[in-house]
Amino acid sequence: MQKKENDLCEKHIIGAQTRERLIGASGSDVIAEAGVALVGISEARSGFEFVRQKPTLAQVLVSLNGTGRVWVRERWMDCGPGYAYITPPERLHAYHANGDWKVGWVIWWADQIPEAFQAWEEPALIEADVQPLGLAIEGLLCEAERQTPTHRVWMQLVRHYVHQLLTPATLDVRLVRLWREVSSDLSKPWDIQTLSKVAGVSTEQLRRLCIKWHGVTPIRYVNQLRMQRATELLVQDDLKIQIIARRVGYDNPFAFSTAFRRITGRRPSELRLSNPPI
Repeated sequence: MQKKENDLCEKHIIGAQTRERLIGASGSDVIAEAGVALVGISEARSGFEFVRQKPTLAQVLVSLNGTGRVWVRERWMDCGPGYAYITPPERLHAYHANGDWKVGWVIWWADQIPEAFQAWEEPALIEADVQPLGLAIEGLLCEAERQTPTHRVWMQLVRHYVHQLLTPATLDVRLVRLWREVSSDLSKPWDIQTLSKVAGVSTEQLRRLCIKWHGVTPIRYVNQLRMQRATELLVQDDLKIQIIARRVGYDNPFAFSTAFRRITGRRPSELRLSNPPI
């Protein structure tokens, strides 16, 4: 049955058949430090319905499987796999399951939302690669439940992929071009001169752009991209660690392990033991 505009009264219904896994700031210092209120996965069924008339929160919801419907620009739109529903605070938004619908979501209270949300004045449905964020949320939930140090790594991945979803329309085009090329070849020995040449700016200008948009220097951001890719490979594949090291720019697996531990707090082997490849 199609929902109508006059169905948009305030409601928060999970439904008896919906299965949810979630964790909030009150249950994890890591999530609280990230400024996130709640993170979760909903395997929604009939009866899953939300309408928020004037929410004091912001949300990114990604459709991982099945189809739901979301309220955008005064009408209902289908939201299937490969789509994200972005809802800024203080703006009416609504969504409901249309049969089975698996969604991942991240919620912030209005006083803690990422700066990138400022570009979104109204709820929006966008086409995007949502699977990485879905996998990161799954990993975060699994590790947070066991209270292992690795859930800090997964929270970093969640923030990274949310940032990617929120910023394509606003991120400086020079950085978009640069990080696309860097991500396509993380094994390359990237230095500040090469990065600035690809971006088409001076080294100092690139440093200022990175600080503005990412809060870190260009080389540190490259290292973050490398460790994010390494984390994905460690938990999704059974490649030897030395092969993963080379794929992200380290000829020496011991140097890779040291860098990985410095950034994530764990050795690659420890992450793999707690997260066998799926």
